[in-house]
Parts: sequence; C-alpha cells; structure tokens
Amino acid sequence: MNTKFNKNTHLTALLSIIIITFTACVPQIELTSSWTNKQAKVKNSPLVMVMVLGKNLTNRQYAEGYIVNELMSRGYNAKAALDVFKPDAQKYDSATMVTMLKQQNVDMLFTTAVVEITEKETYVPGTKERVPVGTYATPYNPYYNQNNYYINNSNDFYGYYNTYNYATLYETRETPGYTYTDVTVILESKLFSVATPELLWFGQSKSYTAEPTTKLYETFAKIVVDDMVKNNLLVK
Repeated sequence: MNTKFNKNTHLTALLSIIIITFTACVPQIELTSSWTNKQAKVKNSPLVMVMVLGKNLTNRQYAEGYIVNELMSRGYNAKAALDVFKPDAQKYDSATMVTMLKQQNVDMLFTTAVVEITEKETYVPGTKERVPVGTYATPYNPYYNQNNYYINNSNDFYGYYNTYNYATLYETRETPGYTYTDVTVILESKLFSVATPELLWFGQSKSYTAEPTTKLYETFAKIVVDDMVKNNLLVK
C-alpha cells in the first residue's frame, strides 16, 4: 500500500506550538492597580517586616522569603514575620501588632493576602471529521486504455497490471469533548508606617493559578517592590 503523509500530524504539531507560545506569553501574576499616600513622610533606610496572611503556612513562608530577598537584593533592610513571630500573630489586633513591631524596631509593615478566588469551567465539545489516511492502487481497465493494452501493435498482457490509478482512503475520527477551568486569584497588598500608623501604599494583583510556583513568587515580589520604589516609599 502506498501511504501519503498525514496532514493531521502537521496540524496537531502546529496547534501544540500555538498553545505553548500563548501560555508562555500570559503572565502568571500582574499588578493591576496601586495607590500611594502622597502626603505621607517616609523614613530613610527603613526596616520593613513582610507578613503574608493566610492558612497555608508553606505558601506564607515562601512568599515572605521571596519578598524579603527582593528587598534585600536592592539594599533595603527587611525581615520575614514568620522568622520573628508565631504563625498566629496574623490574628492579633492592630494595637498589639504595633506594640510587637515597635519592640522589633520595625519601621514599616508590608502585608499581602488572597482576598478572592474565582473558578470558571468551560466545556469544549468534541469533533467528528473524515480525514485522508492514505492511498491504494487500482489498475486501469485495458478496454478503456488501449494505449496501455497494446504496445507496438502487440498484445502486452502485463501492461494491464503495470498501469495503475490511485484512490484515497478515508476514515472518520472523533475527538472527545473536554472541560477546562479558568482560575483567577486576587491579592491585596498594603504597606503601613508603624510609627504613625498610617497606610502608605495599597496594591491589587491578579494571578491566574491557585498553585503558586517559584516563578510566581519571584514575579510577585519584583512587581510590588518595583511599584513601591517607583513611588518613593522605600528610600535608602
């Protein structure tokens, strides 16, 4: 059987490349809005404590660590709340927290927390189509192809069998339907002055996964620190 190259292989490979490229272009997390207290006076070379709120202790440790590392890599003084306080310190009231921060000589408190998780399911129906999968040879009828049946005015018996036509072989292929889930996670971050105390900065971020990765932690730390530095809240 003479089989032709299946064009569907090309199509499948192309779609895979498009999906991978599109996924790579979509940011894992982005800062969607921010606000800065323009009237506030900030202290030079502040000690910033980073406190991530939530139930998942592992995620809190990772997030605090990456934000602290980002601040320190830029020359700022920073420490993680979980390195100083017990995990349940996030439940303390404002007055108690301020007292604890002052005891640690902390000038600014940076907090962040997940405030909303939205999941949306989308169903993609299956498909059915007839696709070419190859070809097979069919001989010409010698009575309708005299040039192949008679060669040099002699009866060429083998000419009947050596002359072919080709027909395409088809088959029906089905792809099942499937469901995928779009996830949107909203985070709110705040920077407070401990001495005043007052709100210095507020930022809202949007993530598209409920399972944070190392890259997500790194990106989040960079975008929030970038914005606070840009707005002159962290002065060396």
